[in-house]
Amino acid sequence: MARVSLALAFCAGAVLLPRLLAAETIVTQCGCPPDPCPAGYIEFAAGTTPLASGCSGGCAGGISPWWRQCTQKGDGYCRSGVENGSNSPSDCCDANTPCNQIRATTTNQYCRRFKVGGVWGPWQWITPASYNSGYCSDPVNHLCLVNAQCASTTSICADVVNEPHWKVLPASCP
Repeated sequence: MARVSLALAFCAGAVLLPRLLAAETIVTQCGCPPDPCPAGYIEFAAGTTPLASGCSGGCAGGISPWWRQCTQKGDGYCRSGVENGSNSPSDCCDANTPCNQIRATTTNQYCRRFKVGGVWGPWQWITPASYNSGYCSDPVNHLCLVNAQCASTTSICADVVNEPHWKVLPASCP
């Protein structure tokens, strides 16, 4: 039994670990000076020493070798302090992510935040089915009380039965 459990754990790790490790695509450019980040990438680090992994010394005339590290936009990973909803909207969910932007690694997650009990919650990637059931399905606690927001629009839960559930503000609520 222990061998079977160990084998299953190994197989699960072999399947899942590469996905976890491949969440962010990083390119390291080396040179004197290094080339700019390729199209579709954003620089997040640069320097002279210590050399980044994969770079070797050897610049002429005593010039220190330079390196630049770049993260790929659109890989579903939002690098804090580098990417945001303006420069990498398919990765990052914030006040600048366009309302119609779909998350890079999904087919139907949109960036929203919700106001419940007078308090705005955090920005999050969420499917329409999830935000309808979680924020606009209860006639007592949601109807005309919960707001949804994306970059340029604020809506109110205006109907818990019929579609569409949400009306863009300013809107009348039953």
